[in-house]
Amino acid sequence: MSAQDPLAHPTTEWLHTVHLQDLQAQNPFDPHEIRLSATGGCPRQQTLRILDYEADPPSAQQLSIFHAGHYWEDYLASLWEARYPGQINRQVTVETAWGTGHIDLWIEPIHHLVECKTSTSKRRDDLPLEEHLDQVNLYLHFWGNDHQATAEIAYVLKDTGEVLTFPVTYDPDRIPVLLDRLQRMIIAVTIDEEPLPIPDDYAPARVSLRVAHPDRRLASLRILAGLLDTFAIVETDSRTPPPIPPGTRPSARIMP
Repeated sequence: MSAQDPLAHPTTEWLHTVHLQDLQAQNPFDPHEIRLSATGGCPRQQTLRILDYEADPPSAQQLSIFHAGHYWEDYLASLWEARYPGQINRQVTVETAWGTGHIDLWIEPIHHLVECKTSTSKRRDDLPLEEHLDQVNLYLHFWGNDHQATAEIAYVLKDTGEVLTFPVTYDPDRIPVLLDRLQRMIIAVTIDEEPLPIPDDYAPARVSLRVAHPDRRLASLRILAGLLDTFAIVETDSRTPPPIPPGTRPSARIMP
């Protein structure tokens, strides 16, 4: 090995980069699932991902920011674990006919749901963000209410190390609009086979997208095609809830 070979003379920066690449390769989430966690964000972005319109690979900086959130989640989980040893469930999977969610922390003894987020002190006055309130309300709607759950969003301010907690009370008025958005995503990827259009009030990130091989797109459609069996396709608007199929409040599967 030469003196320039990082395997022979590694640096901390190089080890960090390799670690991030390994974590990215081990991403456990299905890229073709509709994610309840992103419902409050841009619906077009979800349909692009599901239909295999791939963005350029994330930069090392973007990976670092993303995985820093995981480290902070580990810290918040450790606080609860110290209080309730062996009784904290992480990444609880909530499977519904509308999409899949992953609850960050479920505190079993007190039936408490915690969603972990990071932010900065400059955004303190904007917290909690509406899209995060949407996410937690969907978790309560599909799972938490049946478990008599309370809920909170815990924000870590990365530049100061502060932890801020915002309790979330279930708001049924949010649900019809969110279900309508989920239904439009399902129709886009299973019937139209095209991503949703860019919203009028949204400025998407400037990234280049490329379409994956048609066989992969067909595979992603087959994965979601079964969802339509649970829907009666009707005209609706954002003020009217779409038809709620049977079984929209299933029990979550607690992952080991």
